[in-house]
Amino acid sequence: MKSTRRIFIIVLILLAFAGGYKYILPEIYNAYTKDEVMELATEPLLGTYCRQDTLPCKTPLPLQHILIRWNNAAASDDYTDKLKPILAAGKTVLLTLEIWPGPESKIFKENILSSLLKGDFDKKIIALGTFLSTYRQAILLRLNPEMEVYVNRYPWQMQSSELYKKAFNHFAELCKCAAPAVKIVWGPAGYPGADEYWPGAHWVDFITATLKSNSEIMIKDYPEEPSMAQLIKRKLFRFRFFDKPVLILGAGQMKKENFEQQWLDSAAANLRENKDVVYIDVNAAEKTDS
Repeated sequence: MKSTRRIFIIVLILLAFAGGYKYILPEIYNAYTKDEVMELATEPLLGTYCRQDTLPCKTPLPLQHILIRWNNAAASDDYTDKLKPILAAGKTVLLTLEIWPGPESKIFKENILSSLLKGDFDKKIIALGTFLSTYRQAILLRLNPEMEVYVNRYPWQMQSSELYKKAFNHFAELCKCAAPAVKIVWGPAGYPGADEYWPGAHWVDFITATLKSNSEIMIKDYPEEPSMAQLIKRKLFRFRFFDKPVLILGAGQMKKENFEQQWLDSAAANLRENKDVVYIDVNAAEKTDS
């Protein structure tokens, strides 16, 4: 009886702390719930691959890759204020949006994809779309990437592919309604099994494949490809049924200055006879057709 009462008291204390520590320790709470905006210089755009000649393969330059990290579901102007000077420059931007659970959600182990699907972030998503709709340049918006890699780096990994697809489509529909010109990007790493997470062509404008992604370097289930051209080929081959342009991103060890055009050309040549590849250098003034 005493042990049961003790457990009950402990549970009550934990519940009280979970609901009230934001008032007891406001500085710590704000640090964990504050949204973030930063440039992703470690994930540059290396190239674009198209299977069909009719696809809009050329992405306007220059392109800037920005990470937005949401740590709460409350609509706020804090992160959009940080985005304003970036977007005001008029460059094409790839916005990678990561939606993380807040402290309370972590304590109660809430599924971030379920929270997204049931509408917890609807107001914030609509507010973001409305904000982005005021800018004229091309804006590419990528949600919760590298979802197919079976590691626990991100809270949306190791989840049901069906749940991910439903959450992605819910997000994309809200974004398109608020900002029809924004391009929606589906962002797998290009790892085996990525096709199971394909949300469908209706809401996807671009696909990304990430070379040496942060998630992939954590897992050794498959042997490493013998060459970079073979790695690119395998990743692109997994998207062969999706007629969307594929943006090839670098990460970790694969920086822009280490990327060689011949790797992309070689991969494309092995994938089809009449290749249509555009190499994009983020800092270049012009695009070069292969």
